[in-house]
Amino acid sequence: MKVTQMDSELYCTTCHADTVHRVTYLNRSIKKIECLDCHQHVKSQVKFKAELYTDLVDRLGTKPHRIAKELNDQTFKTICKLPFRLVEKPFHLAQEIKQSYEDYKKSKPY
Repeated sequence: MKVTQMDSELYCTTCHADTVHRVTYLNRSIKKIECLDCHQHVKSQVKFKAELYTDLVDRLGTKPHRIAKELNDQTFKTICKLPFRLVEKPFHLAQEIKQSYEDYKKSKPY
């Protein structure tokens, strides 16, 4: 999961004007919107497991296409690396889930 921030000009109900707001995303879901002038913010609840599941399903769905492309581009190199990748992948996935959970905890509204 990825936490990203973007600045955008939105209408602030506290300032009663268009001001710059910082929008924080957790994957594709809005986690928090904060006015940079008055620091009023709105937070939304993001379901960690649902976001993680959606992300993994999207990536797993495109994996066969990516492997086929690699095989077409560099057949020998891909076949040689495949056994190592099959062994390493579960560890990389576990690390990524752990990092995603830590990012989620840091961005938690409470």
